[in-house]
Amino acid sequence: MGNLTKKVIGTIILVSIIPVVFLTYYITSIIKLGSNDKVNNIVLAKEQEVMSELAIKYARHITYQLKKIENEVRVTKDYTTYLYTYQSIIGKLPKSQAYLKHPIFGFYWTPNKTDNSSLIISNITQVTAQMQKEALLTENLDMFFKRAIKNNPAVARIYLVTAQSMQRIYPWVDFAESVKKGLINPKFDVTSGNTPYVLSDIKHNPGQKEIWTDSYNDEKYGPIMSCYVPIYVNGRQKGAIGVDVVLSELFKDVLTKEFKYKGTYIFITDK
Repeated sequence: MGNLTKKVIGTIILVSIIPVVFLTYYITSIIKLGSNDKVNNIVLAKEQEVMSELAIKYARHITYQLKKIENEVRVTKDYTTYLYTYQSIIGKLPKSQAYLKHPIFGFYWTPNKTDNSSLIISNITQVTAQMQKEALLTENLDMFFKRAIKNNPAVARIYLVTAQSMQRIYPWVDFAESVKKGLINPKFDVTSGNTPYVLSDIKHNPGQKEIWTDSYNDEKYGPIMSCYVPIYVNGRQKGAIGVDVVLSELFKDVLTKEFKYKGTYIFITDK
């Protein structure tokens, strides 16, 4: 066989996961080769074929997960639109949460931890009787929020934001603690900046479809990306539904894969 040498081979697969996100799979293997070039070429070609098939397999798996998440966001959006359209006949849940105005920061929130969602209304918003009714109305979203988390392990949180700077989020969040830590500005305005409301508005999302962000770092979960969809009622944007997807959980099966050859790796990028 002569002296054995090592050869690095690789394959790059650019896969369209969702309409605006492309993931590059780069799989590389270090294989011991002999002195017979013909045999070596057969070995390399076969390994490259196997790696390509593996990349496509994982891409399809991830695509399936993301499509499921998109569907959850869409269904939740549709139900939210229904709530706002027919709120006069729906009303509040039998057992509603307690809402209070924070004595120091001035925002309106749910101070008591429960297994339901939590709510915060910015202190720049006047909490009228109508706003209080809206807060109670959106408690009806909890069954959809819980289902989205239960059915999609990669989803860390799901939320509603409205034009009046009200946010409802599941699982429950201690907003008072988040404000103290500087993670949330009590004067937040969802209609300005790179918020889910703005990024899904008619200017940024004229098709009014589900949109995905680039990956970014979350203090609690590390790298995540988000999916947003706008809510329109009577032709006007009322708010947006969003989910945050944890990339380490989404790619768990890929990142923990064991390979036949030593020195085999998978790299995933969004560029």
